[in-house]
Amino acid sequence: MLNNIRIDKKFWINLIFFILGGIVLLYLIMKYRVAPDLKFDNLQLKTTEGQVVHLSDYKGKVIFLNFWETWCGPCNKEMPSIERARQQMDSTKMVFITISEEEPRIISLFSSMHNYHFEYLISDKKFSELGINTYPTSYIIDKDGKIVVTKIGGVEWDSPEMLNYMKELTK
Repeated sequence: MLNNIRIDKKFWINLIFFILGGIVLLYLIMKYRVAPDLKFDNLQLKTTEGQVVHLSDYKGKVIFLNFWETWCGPCNKEMPSIERARQQMDSTKMVFITISEEEPRIISLFSSMHNYHFEYLISDKKFSELGINTYPTSYIIDKDGKIVVTKIGGVEWDSPEMLNYMKELTK
């Protein structure tokens, strides 16, 4: 009879830990996911010179958005592929924008040290307020303003598959 009580105790202890583990997992998934319903209309963006920019300024174009930080290794690793993809796309149909939450002087310094020709913008809101908790996080928004790609982590943006997809979007 004593053995049955121990088995029951173990069962309940395991069940409690299983439930707690599930709750922690759910919390982490919710906290660190990228919100697919992120409202880009609400983004407060500025150039490094302080000029206000709205994504609506790019209406009718496909928009590539990359949320990054200068200190982020994977962000820096994917930057050359973003630049190569940008070079292969028609700039009248698609714009490449990188968004950081760092100080303008840091972004300007980074820009001056690299030969990338995409737009560097700064978010007035912290990325965590937007639901972005992983860097880099990238979106592609079609001409109609619909999010068609959401990628977390580094991506080879100049891969043949990705380039073909972006070219199709710009038609």
